[in-house]
Amino acid sequence: MSKNEYIWEGFVSQTKIKRLTLHLRPDGTLKTIPTVAIQHLPGIEMFEVQYATISTVHAFSFGNSSSLSKVSLSRNSIFTLARNAFTHLSSLDTLSLGENHITEVNRHVFVDLPKLTKLYIDRNNITTVHERAFQGLHSLIELELFSNQIQVITPDTFKGLRSLERLDLHKNRIEVIGDKTFRDLQALRVLDLQENSLKYIAPKGFLGLDQLQQLNLQDNKLLSLGPEVFKMASKIHHLDIRANVLETLTLESVQPLMDNLNNDTMLFFIEGNSFRCDKRLSWMFSLRNTTRSASVRRNLNEVICYLEGTTLPPRLADDETVTPAYETTTLGIGPMMRLMSLRESELPDPMMRWMQTADPDCEEEEGNTKEDGTSQDGNTEDDKNDRRRGGRGRTNGRKRANPKNKAQNDMAPVEEIMNSEAGSPIAEAQPPAPVQESRAYDNASKTSQALAPLVALCLFLLHTRPH
Repeated sequence: MSKNEYIWEGFVSQTKIKRLTLHLRPDGTLKTIPTVAIQHLPGIEMFEVQYATISTVHAFSFGNSSSLSKVSLSRNSIFTLARNAFTHLSSLDTLSLGENHITEVNRHVFVDLPKLTKLYIDRNNITTVHERAFQGLHSLIELELFSNQIQVITPDTFKGLRSLERLDLHKNRIEVIGDKTFRDLQALRVLDLQENSLKYIAPKGFLGLDQLQQLNLQDNKLLSLGPEVFKMASKIHHLDIRANVLETLTLESVQPLMDNLNNDTMLFFIEGNSFRCDKRLSWMFSLRNTTRSASVRRNLNEVICYLEGTTLPPRLADDETVTPAYETTTLGIGPMMRLMSLRESELPDPMMRWMQTADPDCEEEEGNTKEDGTSQDGNTEDDKNDRRRGGRGRTNGRKRANPKNKAQNDMAPVEEIMNSEAGSPIAEAQPPAPVQESRAYDNASKTSQALAPLVALCLFLLHTRPH
């Protein structure tokens, strides 16, 4: 028998002790739960150990005590929770395992704990919570798993927690909430998912949360919230979606919560996103006028958005609350301002912005191409493709003018002069200078354009000379 075991045997005469607290000094040593001492205390109700070096909580460490109602093992060096570590504790109400080094929560760790209502496993290094790890905890009301490294949760993670009202998962690494993840938590009222890495919530991600009243999604990476997300949790009266990367929040998304948003008890936090100032946010103007909640109205007044697809109204040119576009160019978007600085009628249509950002070459190609593959300028698609490849392409009869037509066009001004002076005597023409056969249209188009009227006049005078 070790020295410590002799000490624990000394508790055999202390049958009236109800609270046992062990706070170790830096030079103290305690590597296991003192099961012997607990067994000698039939009336013990609270047991606490801090600053020990207990690496593993072994099976049946608490001697199947029927009187223990609170156990705190926070701030120890626990790495492992063995199978049946907490078993047959019929009066246990609260269990604290915070600030340890636990890496995973296995099945069959918590067995036969009919009165357990509060379980705290926060600030550990948990990466995996095995499916059905909490299955037998039918009376559990509060579960805290915040400040861990949990990446994945599934519908079976919380299987059996039918009485759970509060679930705290903030400061983990969860990226996706899949369909039916919380389907067994039909009594849940508070769900905290802030400071995770959430990018997507499935349409039925909150299925089963009919009683949910408080939802915290702050400080995540959500790009959008679909129209189905809140349909399964229409009783929410506290919604926090601050500091995400939402481009918009449509009326379809918040419609299931609209009655609550108009209620004076609603709390609604939405600032710190990447909203675009367009008609998808027009519902916020109406809600600001109808809501009875001071919190909702105040937060709507503080909504910041980026203006794209239209020009800044002149009346806001000198507004100090407007951040000029040149200061937001790193995001590739327009000036930043309070949404309520605009009028609802000034909100641009998002479709116009998408059209403006479309590929102009594609639009021009599509717009100029007829049904038969010939463009409005007379070229076929093959001609255009040849030119893109650097080739000369196949010529269309209407595309390349022949020299004869070119000369006729060039003589048009002379014919107009002749018609305007019809009937007047024509001065005797001098013999024209020898005219070389012109092929300048192919070799020097600019020179031929300049000399064309003169050449035409000479030809005219030559034909009208008396023979």
